[in-house]
Amino acid sequence: MTITNFLSVVLLFFTLCMIKGLRKTRRSNNKSKPTTRQASACHPSPQEWGKTDKARFSVIVACKNEEKNLKTLFEALQKISYSHWELILIDDNSTDNTFQIMTEYCLQAQNSHAYRLDDPIKKGKIQALLKGVSHSLYEWIALTDADCMPEQDWLQQANRLIQQEQKVSMISGYSPEVYHSYFQYFKQLITAINYAAATYAGVPFSCSGRNLIFNKKDFYAMGGFSGLTDHRFGEDKLLMYKFFHAKKLISYMPQPAVYTFPVEREKVKNQNLRRYAAFSLSSFFWKLFTFILGLCILAVPYEVLFRKSFLAGGMLLLTAFIYLFLGCRIHKERVKLIYFFYLLFYMAFFCYYSDTPFRRCNCIPLAQPRTVERSRIDAWMRH
Repeated sequence: MTITNFLSVVLLFFTLCMIKGLRKTRRSNNKSKPTTRQASACHPSPQEWGKTDKARFSVIVACKNEEKNLKTLFEALQKISYSHWELILIDDNSTDNTFQIMTEYCLQAQNSHAYRLDDPIKKGKIQALLKGVSHSLYEWIALTDADCMPEQDWLQQANRLIQQEQKVSMISGYSPEVYHSYFQYFKQLITAINYAAATYAGVPFSCSGRNLIFNKKDFYAMGGFSGLTDHRFGEDKLLMYKFFHAKKLISYMPQPAVYTFPVEREKVKNQNLRRYAAFSLSSFFWKLFTFILGLCILAVPYEVLFRKSFLAGGMLLLTAFIYLFLGCRIHKERVKLIYFFYLLFYMAFFCYYSDTPFRRCNCIPLAQPRTVERSRIDAWMRH
């Protein structure tokens, strides 16, 4: 078997996994339109918890100097169409008015709570999440960030997935950044497609902490974040590994998405460091698999041009295009022709920006995302 044929077989396997996920998504989707939940809507009282078979969620948001983003977050949360959930906000030693804004909102919104990390030694996002989980009342924990905007049927679709797959223990989801260039958006989309394909194949390797849901009982049974507090980034990925190694069922929810806006210019380098250098936290299997896959991809042009394997090269390209097309369909994204051009160079880009022997955590973005004006955020929310 030639290298090109080997890659075609691997890609065909993950394409079939995408088809499996697409069929599962269509079965779980409900055609009825969700109703909008207002901020004053009543949550079920504790006495009514036993009267429903719906899953109950504790939405936890760790905040640090997020006073500019909280308004957008609260507007999105008020539109959530699900009723069986609570909101827990944790202030991680902010130096601005984050805690004050959180407290004022929780006084007005029902079933919303604001807490602050008081211990100067125990600080950071993981400690904030642990505090939020310890104060949660419901059995499902839904994590998102302060600069995110969940769609209104986010928890409703998660409940459908939980009811459909009774043994599911963790659900990872799609969380793209909006107002990006085509290439920046393609990077996020192809990454989410790879997450989805691997999860449907039963070998999840990463996820986004902006859209992550897990069972609290299983979380405590595995020790929570124990052993992960020393990591500056990748706590969501490492938590997924703990669930995977404990043989818990992990599912993927391509829609609805949890959107977020690009970071400010001065924060781009740190974001890329956390995002691409997190590859070093992958398991040995995925590191070896990615390394072999990268070598094979680099060898494809040689094999096609010098060994004249044009048919095999064409089949590989066709399989890659089908894989990308299905990924766009499952995430309900528009298929742009330029994405197929980007696909030819994505592997080289990934190797250049990842924490590999070729580039050790020296992440410099190709394009600087611009800061999004408040008026554009408001217009997007109204839409």
